Amino acid sequence: MNLSLILVNSHIILNGIQSMTPAVVQVGGIHIREDDSPVPHDLRKWMDDSKEGFVFFSFGSMVLIETFPRKILDVFYTSLGKIAPIRVLIKVWNPKKLPPDLPKNIHTSAWMPQLKVLKHPNIRAFITHGGILGTLEAIFYGVPMIGIPLFIDQFKNMEACVTRNVAVKLDVHNITEQNMDAALNAILHDPRYKENIRHLSQRFHDQPLSPVDTATYWIEYVIKYGDDVLRSPAMDLAWWQLSLVDVAVCFLLCAAAIITLAVFIVRFVMKMINRNQHRLLHSKKTN
Repeated sequence: MNLSLILVNSHIILNGIQSMTPAVVQVGGIHIREDDSPVPHDLRKWMDDSKEGFVFFSFGSMVLIETFPRKILDVFYTSLGKIAPIRVLIKVWNPKKLPPDLPKNIHTSAWMPQLKVLKHPNIRAFITHGGILGTLEAIFYGVPMIGIPLFIDQFKNMEACVTRNVAVKLDVHNITEQNMDAALNAILHDPRYKENIRHLSQRFHDQPLSPVDTATYWIEYVIKYGDDVLRSPAMDLAWWQLSLVDVAVCFLLCAAAIITLAVFIVRFVMKMINRNQHRLLHSKKTN
């Protein structure tokens, strides 16, 4: 592959220490851009009036919460209703498809500015499917999470957050009222989660350059000094060279040669010993 630079939407605080060449530049959070666009008045008022705080519940734009099995939705209704007067803000594309009897502390909306919701001072937790964008946004704004991963990288993202004690993970195939209650109680009332996410958020912000400036710097660096300035020579190797198959074959051949030589020497020595013994016996019989 003729690659000179790879920009990856990841960050060391989430992905940990990894073996990467200089051509791989982490720009986690590059999509997080604050703007001055106003928040819809009704949503702003709802968040401001949530004096006991609120929980934000969103599975992004690809997963429709209202299409979940009724059994799971009933668990959400029951557990989220119990945390009142703490409120719940749920992103639902079609609220009419939700079961009836929505708890009074739950507010639904088909669209909302997620960054501004996560930034609001009254937010207390984020229920998410663990997509990389939402996970990085929650860390950026210091919001502890309840993760319900569904596919691909979401499981890894949530495992990383659980390891760092900034999230509680639930299995979508085994959600019960008991474990949902336990997750909400931990995230909302155990101060360690909030403290840990604040510390992680500080580390996220503590960078010499913003993600956008980092990407800009390295793109200009490659343009200025040549497309191979950061490129690893390993990119030009065949797979068997990169995997050291040739080295392994060489060692195997050397080992086989040594073993063959050792067997030959042992056989030769045994043959000489047997020959000497035969001569000695023949000499004794002659005498």
